[in-house]
Amino acid sequence: QYELLSRNCNHFCQELCLRLGVEAPPHWVNRFASNADATVTAVTYARDQTHRAMAEITSAATAAWEGLVGIAGSSQRESRGTGGGASGGASARAPSAGAAHAGSPGHGGSTASDSTAPDAART
Repeated sequence: QYELLSRNCNHFCQELCLRLGVEAPPHWVNRFASNADATVTAVTYARDQTHRAMAEITSAATAAWEGLVGIAGSSQRESRGTGGGASGGASARAPSAGAAHAGSPGHGGSTASDSTAPDAART
């Protein structure tokens, strides 16, 4: 199978000379093809490793993002379920007079199905 860099006419000549038992052409004749083939192999390997690393980084970043979003959503649900009291950490975020009733029905708080943060729902 002919390949411009790794199995070209110079390789054929070397193999033919070896089988005929005569001296092969000088190594410099095929030096460019050999060096170019090694370069192509190295660049291809580097490209493949870069793509693999980028895929792993993307996967890790996606997992981290989903984890952070899940934690944030979980803490919002927990703070909504506590009625806006100090146990959910809402006292630092909601110092208004209606904070004690923010999570209870009919007092302007957000509901469990609401994606708006409790503080934003009161404004």
